[in-house]
Amino acid sequence: LECAGAAPPSGGRWRCAAREGRRLPAGGAVSVARVADGGLKAAVAFDGERVVATFSLSGAGAWLPTGEVRSGVIATTAAFAADGSSLLLGGADGALVRVALADGGVTQVTPVARGRSWSGACELPGARIARLATGAAPANDLQTLLLHEG
Repeated sequence: LECAGAAPPSGGRWRCAAREGRRLPAGGAVSVARVADGGLKAAVAFDGERVVATFSLSGAGAWLPTGEVRSGVIATTAAFAADGSSLLLGGADGALVRVALADGGVTQVTPVARGRSWSGACELPGARIARLATGAAPANDLQTLLLHEG
């Protein structure tokens, strides 16, 4: 899908349409970002592997491989930074790493944090991180948490 514009119209729905061309390879966690020239790039973290492959969308509609990096985490979530320069990868165990796309450098953002199911993460201004998790509440009910870190 592709959704035009930076945001949906005020009080309205985003107008999205199916994108023509080839699909990304099947994997586990996937993130897609628009780059400065208007093109798209993607990262695919394959199920059960500590490797992330990156792709860019060609003018002909094909996803072309642009790189691969060992992330150190079996990623269950992936999200590009707003400027597209790095990728946040989260593991099922709560560990979160940042992969710098320019050089493949991997840094740990948060250590293993068990006891929750980690659903996603994104960077906020000021190098802060927001994470979405589900965890057990005191009455053994599930509760959804939005955690700010950094």
